[in-house]
Amino acid sequence: YIEEQVKIRKENERLKKESELAEKTRLETQKKAEESLRKEREAKEKIESELKAKKVEEELNEMQEAENNKSIIEIEEEIGDVIFSIVNYARFIGVNPENALRKTNKKFIKRFSYVEKSIKEKGKKIGESNLEEMDFYWNKSKKLF
Repeated sequence: YIEEQVKIRKENERLKKESELAEKTRLETQKKAEESLRKEREAKEKIESELKAKKVEEELNEMQEAENNKSIIEIEEEIGDVIFSIVNYARFIGVNPENALRKTNKKFIKRFSYVEKSIKEKGKKIGESNLEEMDFYWNKSKKLF
């Protein structure tokens, strides 16, 4: 009876080890599959991102062509396409385009106010300044804001 119990216990231990090994193998296989899927998803996202960026570039080129043709209707159309493609790209990469534009507007206002204030401190009005002077203060403002 004891020999039989020992055999049963050994068989149970062997089955437990086999089961543990099978579980370990299953988990390793699952982990490799998940890693493979993650890499595949990242590669796909990178390709999609590159395609979106190329679309922005394509629309910019079309806008430049329209500008060369000097057709205001065509230029407006292409500028709309550029804006749309940039918004689409921003959303794709997880950036809220409305927030990005809002931040840029605030930054622009700060910089332009600095330019106006600097020119006013020289005793001039903005209309009396030239582009070179405004660029000087604009570049200075970029270091501040």
